[in-house]
Amino acid sequence: MIRIPYSATHCEQWNLALRVSCFPSLLLERAYMDYHADRFEDASLMFVDHKGRTEGLVASSIQRPTRTILSHGGLTYGGLVPSCHATYAEVDEMLSLAAQYYRDELGMQRWVYKVVPQPYWSKPADEVLYWLTQHGGQLTSRGLSSALPLDPWAEEGADVSLPTLSHMRRRKVHRAISHGLRTQTQTPISELPKFWKLLSDNLLHRHNVRPVHTLEEMTLLMHTFPERIRLTTTWDGDELLAGVIVYGSSPLLAHAQYIASNATGRACGALDLLIVRAMRAAALEGYRWYDFGISTLHDGTGLNAGLLAQKEGFGARGICYDIYTLTL
Repeated sequence: MIRIPYSATHCEQWNLALRVSCFPSLLLERAYMDYHADRFEDASLMFVDHKGRTEGLVASSIQRPTRTILSHGGLTYGGLVPSCHATYAEVDEMLSLAAQYYRDELGMQRWVYKVVPQPYWSKPADEVLYWLTQHGGQLTSRGLSSALPLDPWAEEGADVSLPTLSHMRRRKVHRAISHGLRTQTQTPISELPKFWKLLSDNLLHRHNVRPVHTLEEMTLLMHTFPERIRLTTTWDGDELLAGVIVYGSSPLLAHAQYIASNATGRACGALDLLIVRAMRAAALEGYRWYDFGISTLHDGTGLNAGLLAQKEGFGARGICYDIYTLTL
């Protein structure tokens, strides 16, 4: 196996290999990874076999002050993306060569590895987890997210009739419909600033934080990936009540990246209607899973029980976002 440090000249090769891999992720497309290249020093690798086939990609960045490899510092997950036909022996070889390179040639001392959650994979690929534990990797963080299968949401009447909705969630959806609220599943990018102000005000007031992305960054990403990053909104006339930015994170899974509502929207069920319509739109596009995102705080040591209960009201249940730390 030949190890190749990634450079911009490999962009097309990287993307082509990614799209036919076990994990054809939006976040690992080079145009997505590189939008914040000025903030993260890339240390990604590619592995090519003796026939010239790309067998795996390793998405990583360097944190030099702590001599740490992160998979990836600017992303929710990363690490090795194997080809669909890679065996465990090949996974072992690629990860071992990557660890050796980071230790011996870059002088890194540890690898913080953000594991890709299982529903994101197009086929099983837990060989990575096995390799981590066999080489001394320790679970150092576990975030709890909530996801649900989307197949039933493509059925007629899915707005209010599905048994996955709790009584409260169903009642709020009915309330929103009775108020005559309007949902745009493909809201024009020109409306993004309105949603971004709503989102930013919510996060600052309720959690004293700001969105991970800036408005300019999200505008760029939506223009770059118009089919895979979508804004869905709910309105009362011309007033924006709620919105969600949904990522087509993989061909099988849609992910709620950002969601926000004002007080009026929460009171009249706009947020509930928004989520139901966003899930239905994703189901009709062929996605099989909908991931609401994590409900945990402080590297998984704290739980936002109210937020978790809201997601469970739509029928979602837990998946873990795990981080392992490996001494190199």
